[in-house]
Order: sequence, then C-alpha cells, then structure tokens
Amino acid sequence: MTVAESPFRPWKTRHDNSEKGGEAEELTMKSRHERSGEMRWRLDGFKALVEDAKNASYFMEEVDGSFRPWRELSAEAKLEHVARDAAFYDVPFEAFAEAVPDVLGDLRPAAREESMLRLVLRSVRELHGLEKLLPDDGRLEPPPPLIERFQEMLGKTSLADLKAGSQGKQPGRPKSPDKGMER
Repeated sequence: MTVAESPFRPWKTRHDNSEKGGEAEELTMKSRHERSGEMRWRLDGFKALVEDAKNASYFMEEVDGSFRPWRELSAEAKLEHVARDAAFYDVPFEAFAEAVPDVLGDLRPAAREESMLRLVLRSVRELHGLEKLLPDDGRLEPPPPLIERFQEMLGKTSLADLKAGSQGKQPGRPKSPDKGMER
C-alpha cells in the first residue's frame, strides 16, 4: 500500500477514487493549501484579538464580574481572555502556549502557575455544573464526554452540525454591517 492509498491520511478526501494517483495528488495538494489558508486566517485572527486586548482602551471583564482595563486585570482574567480567543479561533495549543508568556510575561513563575491552576479549576467547575443540568441517563458506567451528551440531547450528530446550527458563519466575520463582529 502506498502513502496515497493509506486510509490514515487526515487530508484524504472521499472523492479520492483515482487508482493512478494523479487526480488524488491534485486533490490532496488543493486540500492542504485550503487548510493552510484557513489555519493562517485563524492564527492571524487569534493574534489580532490578543494584541487588541493588550492595547485596549476599553474595559474587560474580570473573574469577579467587575470590569477593568487590560493593564489592571488579574493574571487569571488575562489568561481566560486569551484562552477564550484561542478557543474562538480554534487554534492549535502551540499558538495559545506561545501567546501566554507574552501576556503574562511580567509575572513570577509561581504567580503564573497559580493563575493557570485557578482558571483550570474554575473551568472544570463550570463543566461540572453543566453536567449536573443534564438528566440522569441511568448508566452504571461513566457517562460519555459532555459534548456527546449535549449532541444527543440537541439531536445533533457532530460538532460541525452544532456549529452550523448556532453560528451559520465563520468566527470573527461580520454578521451584517450594523451588528459588528460576531464573538
């Protein structure tokens, strides 16, 4: 079996039925190019949001619900904003990890670690709270991942269905001229 025939290629398309490989290679290269363009768009959007936040003259939400300028936010709040932006643009972990030292660079390592641990604990508590809202399914074994339980409950079959049903557009693109940026 050649690499072109491998079912483990993540970029292999369902339309790849060519036995000679010429058409398959063209589809593969086109797919890679499209994906790299989309990823570049996501990374650029993420970096722009982080830079905008760092230079913002507007107030942003602190973990206690109050609003402060970026320079006065706690490390935990800054980290949460950057993590939210990374999730919004669906960037790889490496891009997020690269942005964190830039945002929290002036903190001692112990203070960075504390802010990260606080954020993780708060996020897990939120997920646990969401899980409690779901009906008990009567299973004896551990429940499936939370996203699967919400998919079942909402009648969606995939994350793409959930995104298509709730957003309808790519993140960061204006909905209409008068509504500003989606977030």
